[in-house]
Amino acid sequence: MEIQLNEEQQKIYNLVVNSKKSGITKANLAKNAGLNTKEVEKIIKTLENRDKIKSVRPNGRTTGVKLWIDFNQTLDSSLPTNVFRQADQGVDDELIERIKQKLIYFMQQQCDGRASLDEIRRVYKAQQSEHYDEMDFDRIVNLLKYDSILIEEENSFFKLNPFRQQKFQFYLSYLPCQTCPVFNQCKPGNTISPEKCVFEW
Repeated sequence: MEIQLNEEQQKIYNLVVNSKKSGITKANLAKNAGLNTKEVEKIIKTLENRDKIKSVRPNGRTTGVKLWIDFNQTLDSSLPTNVFRQADQGVDDELIERIKQKLIYFMQQQCDGRASLDEIRRVYKAQQSEHYDEMDFDRIVNLLKYDSILIEEENSFFKLNPFRQQKFQFYLSYLPCQTCPVFNQCKPGNTISPEKCVFEW
């Protein structure tokens, strides 16, 4: 007979299930459930032991952001992504940063720093009117989420994380590995390897 979840365990489990293939971070679980990190860690362990949820990392990585998804769910293989690459020059960091700052500025102008996904999309479309692509939009939003700049709420709403903006100036999207198209082939000693990386750190 399956042991029933208590109220807090059910709340965390529902948040994980509702994240579907995108997964959800521990920080967002704590934020959305109104619990502290230690409480969430304990609940996560319980749910993992009961095969309710599992931890995964995008693209099968062994380091970096960890996400939790339903035990029977598969993580979206496009997260994180190869964002805005120039054919001969690698990642267009300036374009990525420019778009991110435009979206952050837009969020700062909103009541309580909140906006719907459709509202954010309209701002993005205005910036990328000639080259709009829904997949690229999703990639930018995911970068903002993984950098803890945006916090995803219910009903496709997002909220700006004021603490992250004030305390940190370095984001995951600055790392060349985050947008490298051959990341999975890159290993020490290989033809494609960290020591032969052509991007500047």
